[in-house]
Amino acid sequence: MPTEVSFVICNNGFGHAKRVALVVPCLADFGVRNFRFLSGPGQIEYLQRALADKMAPAEVRLDFSSDPFRGVSTPNEDYPASGRWMEGAIDWLNSAKGVVVSDNYPSVLSVRRCILMGSFLWSEVFVDSKKPSWREQALRESAMLRERKPSMIGVQEMAMPQVRLSTRFFPCPWFGQPSEDRAAGFYERSGILLSSGAGFTNRDFLCDLFCELSAREVGPLYVDGGLQRALESRGVTNSALFDFKPESFSALRLIVGRPGMGLLSDCVMHGVPLVATGLINESEMLHNAAQMNLLGIGIYVTDPKKSIETIEKAGQDSFVWQGMHTALMQRPLGGEKFGAERILEDDSEN
Repeated sequence: MPTEVSFVICNNGFGHAKRVALVVPCLADFGVRNFRFLSGPGQIEYLQRALADKMAPAEVRLDFSSDPFRGVSTPNEDYPASGRWMEGAIDWLNSAKGVVVSDNYPSVLSVRRCILMGSFLWSEVFVDSKKPSWREQALRESAMLRERKPSMIGVQEMAMPQVRLSTRFFPCPWFGQPSEDRAAGFYERSGILLSSGAGFTNRDFLCDLFCELSAREVGPLYVDGGLQRALESRGVTNSALFDFKPESFSALRLIVGRPGMGLLSDCVMHGVPLVATGLINESEMLHNAAQMNLLGIGIYVTDPKKSIETIEKAGQDSFVWQGMHTALMQRPLGGEKFGAERILEDDSEN
């Protein structure tokens, strides 16, 4: 049993931090008492709030650090520059006493052995980038992964091809637990959430979609923070901000937007179908949308002109909606316990 587990968490959005926040209590249940976290300021703030509700300070030690990530780009903003956090993190990494888990920065492997966590690799996302420096970084990262072949924990149904090829992949169910209202039916819900996420998304398109849906009065509409700011820059001030609290999902009949793993996991936990539209040519999102379509838990709109038609059908036709809801209810959950077990097994093997 390791005395300590250290987590490096990607600073792009909150999906990576949400996954870590689910795994840590499981590790504590298995007897781990010391945890260290390194990520961006926003992600650290999220973890502090999330874990405060789940972990008793008298039982565990939680150490948070964000200094190496301050002012550093995310991979979506500047992939080659996003690794600069490593310059200030060498001592932190070398001082780790137990297992190091990285969700999902493989660059940690250049300093020490680690376990990766996630359903995609940044190198696979950017290997076909039009920017030479991004492609070169992706190729370097891919070569290191092939050489080191680290363990990687991820969702069985969503892992991208390179995860399975470049790592010793440990497949898990979806991360999270079913909510109390997961089984709530079509007529018990009415809201629609438009979410642009933290990555590449056509926010202008989603803003247009919001205005069109508002005019059609399809039901209560909610937006995430990024989309609300984009709407306000256009002078649209009547949008309702969604707070992403677990109990708030029970009001949603549909989610529209970018199918990131964090949001898809919310859909599975709360039984809310997703319509993926407004996507930019980004391999992770295209993969997620296609997998979502294949599993039947949502609809991938390949022709943006059909977005309104698809949203109305998915949100107003109870037969169509019920088919997706049934598929959501069939998805296995509890991946955080599987992940925690693998982290402990990996430590005992080494």
